[in-house]
Amino acid sequence: EAGESSGTLDTVLDRVATQIEKETQIKRRVKSALVYPIVVISFAFLVLTFMLLFIIPVFVNVFDDLDGELPKLTQFVMHASYAMRHYWFIIFPAIALIVFAFRRLKRTERGRQVWDRFKLKIPMRVGDVVHKIALARFSRTLSTLVSSGVDIIKALEITGATAGNYVVERSLADIRTRVHEGVPISQPLQEDPVFPPMVGQMVKIGEETGELDGMLGKVADFYEDEVDTSIKSLTSIIEPILMIGVGIMV
Repeated sequence: EAGESSGTLDTVLDRVATQIEKETQIKRRVKSALVYPIVVISFAFLVLTFMLLFIIPVFVNVFDDLDGELPKLTQFVMHASYAMRHYWFIIFPAIALIVFAFRRLKRTERGRQVWDRFKLKIPMRVGDVVHKIALARFSRTLSTLVSSGVDIIKALEITGATAGNYVVERSLADIRTRVHEGVPISQPLQEDPVFPPMVGQMVKIGEETGELDGMLGKVADFYEDEVDTSIKSLTSIIEPILMIGVGIMV
């Protein structure tokens, strides 16, 4: 729409294509980083379930013949095996129901708000990666819209709707209100704790030099590189944690 009204439709479409390519690259990096831990955890739980259903009962008979006092941890494992074998028709549907309810809850507005806040607080730098992804998407989208001639109020509204995280979306709604009152966009950005100081400072430089779209593009490039680096370091952190987790299960 902005391209049609300004007579630069070809340029705007080229910018949109670039943005879609950048967002696709980020999604691909995140998915590739998640494949390994998901496969390991899934396989570990399958092995654990198999052991509880078929291996532990063999030892139960041996312990019964010994007729001795077992350690608490061994008793817990035997009770878990008994529950899994005799109440599987309750346990497995309950797990499926919990997963289904969680997915449905995330689709509600209230559930999305809680989940998005939680994602930013996940330890082991996971929340940090989620935050950087949201900042990269915000910067790239706003840069594309501003360079396409969309007015800043409308651009902030569209960027908030496509931010991908409720916390960032809420902050952008507040910033849009302040900008509508006549405040430069850099001021509420610098005051909002969701946005790092660098973002507000770069936007301020962009406003003063008339190169807001260029500065936002540089911010987007920076955070996209940060996401790539963080995902690589996160993968190296996840591997030993997975080993420890599997060792505890064993």
